[in-house]
Amino acid sequence: MIDFACKHFELDEIIRCGFGLTKGELRLLYSLESTEWQSAEDLAGTLGLSTSSMQRSLKRLTEKGIVARRQMNLSSGGYQFEYRLHTKEHLRDVLGSIIDEWAKGAKRELKQW
Repeated sequence: MIDFACKHFELDEIIRCGFGLTKGELRLLYSLESTEWQSAEDLAGTLGLSTSSMQRSLKRLTEKGIVARRQMNLSSGGYQFEYRLHTKEHLRDVLGSIIDEWAKGAKRELKQW
């Protein structure tokens, strides 16, 4: 936990703020912590959400580089996307860079004050 200006920041809030996630997207991130690939339908069932809501959230997390996506061709024809979280090391590096850039920007603003 970080104490800054009399406000405590829990890790969940640092992750949410740094990546710009909603509470639901953070919940999805944590549900993807296993290393197995999962479909949007399976994740929707696990979290009690509609498949379309899950697909929108997965698209946002994929665009942010938090989630990896792969296409699985079905034996009956067609395909299905499956998702999993990027490694925690990768996410730590990305979030660390975001925090570093924020700190640099905050210091620039302080110098101009």
